[in-house]
Amino acid sequence: MLTCPDEHLLDNEAEYVHWLVGNIPGGSVQEGEELCHYLPPFPPKGTGFHRYVYLLFKQEVRIDFQEDVRTSPCLSLAERSFKTLDFYRKHQDAMTPAGLSFFQSQWDESVSDTFHNSLNMREPVFEFIRPPVYHPPQVKYPHRQPLRYLDRYRNGKEHTYGIY
Repeated sequence: MLTCPDEHLLDNEAEYVHWLVGNIPGGSVQEGEELCHYLPPFPPKGTGFHRYVYLLFKQEVRIDFQEDVRTSPCLSLAERSFKTLDFYRKHQDAMTPAGLSFFQSQWDESVSDTFHNSLNMREPVFEFIRPPVYHPPQVKYPHRQPLRYLDRYRNGKEHTYGIY
């Protein structure tokens, strides 16, 4: 399973499943049942880094995944809405989490292509307004602070120092 817990556009509690394969014999993923075909990551512009998680489950017996199969190719985000916890709870008697890996990704030009050509939808773009950096109130006689302690309280303009 490849899923992204940060990417859902409408529901903070849901995810999008990017790839789902079940009943993998041995280590041969190609021979497993593809329940949802692969869709590349698509973190929207302006949302920063998104986490993508690979989960591997160990199966002792063959599982009937008919309720979990998506039409191929699955190009509907509504059909790709997913909750890993619900999926696991449904099949927990027949499978056990056995492996985990993850990576992070952020927007690049390929995301626009995925939205326009694969998902056939307008690309959402978000604007992130970075809050100003917080500096605690200045201490007149800083004890055990680095030599450049006062630099954070300057307004960025050139300063002239002299004897007055």
